[in-house]
Amino acid sequence: MSAPDVDEGCLPLWARTLVIRERMAAWENAGGEGVEVETKEWLKDHLDDLDSKEFKRFQWYLQTADESDFQPIKRSRLEHAGILDTVELMFQMYTTNTKQVADKIFQKIIPYQGHEFKLWLLDKLEDLNKKELELFQHHLHNADESKDGFGPIKRFKLDGADILETVDVMTKTYHPKTRDVTKKILKKIESNKDKVIPETEDQMNSSSPSEENELNTIVEEFVRKVPKETLTQFTDDLISENILNPSEKEEIFRNHTRLNMATCLVDIMKDKGNSKELISHIQTNYPQLLSEEQSPSDPGQESSERRFSGNT
Repeated sequence: MSAPDVDEGCLPLWARTLVIRERMAAWENAGGEGVEVETKEWLKDHLDDLDSKEFKRFQWYLQTADESDFQPIKRSRLEHAGILDTVELMFQMYTTNTKQVADKIFQKIIPYQGHEFKLWLLDKLEDLNKKELELFQHHLHNADESKDGFGPIKRFKLDGADILETVDVMTKTYHPKTRDVTKKILKKIESNKDKVIPETEDQMNSSSPSEENELNTIVEEFVRKVPKETLTQFTDDLISENILNPSEKEEIFRNHTRLNMATCLVDIMKDKGNSKELISHIQTNYPQLLSEEQSPSDPGQESSERRFSGNT
């Protein structure tokens, strides 16, 4: 007949210590040593992943635990304890229940969703300077899922995005793994902090503010004016020049309105880094879609006018 369960919280300290020692001895006799090593590694890795504020909160929960939940560890023992010391103290106190105790605390201190999580992510990105933020965004839209463990965000979604917009795009794209993605990228940036970081492709190919404004104006004119028939010819031209592929054309024409089709085309071209090719194609072959100051004075203009009007 097995002994009834005892509420360890009601036992005096000497008795609780005896129970813990007996439990540890039984665990080791049952081959628990390998499990202990594995769990210690798991706990160390998770504590390493916390920033300094989160680690302090973790220790605070250990000190202030309700005994009905799990036994607290004395403040004096945790006051100067680092990560490895904290791991050992937890195993001394909780033995086989260490992982369950740690999980309970992690759920309290690590936000993964909602407003609290967005504030956490915002705080992380605000610690970056301008170049680091650009590098962070560069890692987002150049991610390789097979290597990084997460997929890329389309380039156009991050073009000109500030911190708040980056937070929104990330939470929509990666939830519930946004925190893990953030940690991985910040670790990359931190590990290269003392190295000379080469300019990203985005920085090398970026336009001046005046050029960017002109490009945006041309794209807006195109989206507003291009007829559906011309859009069909336009995409066929881009396919023949290997700038667009047939599946992307299908994606464009799955939209139900001319405006959405044109917008989808622009988004695809931006995402592929082909904004300048798009502008050049509009100016060279379809200048009628632009205002006079945006249309180049070019001998080929007359032929393109006939081409454009031939569809009407």
